[in-house]
Amino acid sequence: MGAKPAVSIIMPAYNVASSISLTIESILRQSYVGWTLCIVDDGSTDDTREIIQEYVNRFANIKCLTIDNTGSARIPRLTALGLTNSEWVCNVDADDVLECDYLERLLHRAEETQADIVTPLMEYVDSEKNVYQTVPPSSFDFSTVLSGKDAAMLTFSHGTGSWIACNGMLCKRSLYEKMIASSDMTLKYVYQDEVDFLKILLLADHVAFERASYYYFRNPVSVTHRVSVKSYDKLVTEVSYRDLVRDNYSSEIAYLMEKRLFDTVIRRRIKYEKERSYFNVHERFSIESMFRYAFSNLNRHVWYGLWKQLLLVSYGCFSLAVKLVNITKNVCQR
Repeated sequence: MGAKPAVSIIMPAYNVASSISLTIESILRQSYVGWTLCIVDDGSTDDTREIIQEYVNRFANIKCLTIDNTGSARIPRLTALGLTNSEWVCNVDADDVLECDYLERLLHRAEETQADIVTPLMEYVDSEKNVYQTVPPSSFDFSTVLSGKDAAMLTFSHGTGSWIACNGMLCKRSLYEKMIASSDMTLKYVYQDEVDFLKILLLADHVAFERASYYYFRNPVSVTHRVSVKSYDKLVTEVSYRDLVRDNYSSEIAYLMEKRLFDTVIRRRIKYEKERSYFNVHERFSIESMFRYAFSNLNRHVWYGLWKQLLLVSYGCFSLAVKLVNITKNVCQR
């Protein structure tokens, strides 16, 4: 493979004392050894910091920085990037696992295709360690090499689910730097990473794929999976995502994202009706503000289908209709 390039693994961490050792051990077992692991602890309140420090004390290629809590993986992830200077960057979450030849295979694929991004096979693993979903799906042709713009389409052209794994992707550092230069680095939305990764894909010349497994373990206590105001950040970031698609694709392709935005608003509203009682008055106001923002940004010139068009009459009509549907569904299930 010639001279082996250095790889920086960037990892945000927050209250992952129960999982981070497994993640770090999977990195230590890599067949490719030219890596540096940079972890930024987002002000954890459990033993995360102490566990990381044990590894820092033992291994010279593991670094750690602790910052005040931001409530977002985005800020610590990009802070970790600032601790590195390697050509290649691989983003890994602190509760996921890499197979032992992961980095070696992604680097080989990058050299083979001259791609500036290589994305893996993400395998979603349940609490009993069974794989229940893969991204891309099993039918995907991993020999494919796409332009960045075509690869970015895989994140939104199949509904609300992405067909490309951004977790664990091997990426040229220069793409991160270009993304940062055109982004608001103060944003702390939980889902802002999705917008960042879309920008990175759009900046790429070539994106390749490698069937190297990145094991994503569903964390039931993470912000995105538990009852939390922050889980509704999606309403704000999805508007930014839609705008980015609008700016880079034809109206026919952007239409797919318009539909996804409306579907996200509806799904989040159904979720909110189930969770409303858990929130106090201040939290409800914050969530309602995000709904109003997303609803006001829906494209009224797009035909979504008859029943969805009726929901567009007003925000009050929309919220009442979803509430009535939820009540009816609950009654029928009794």
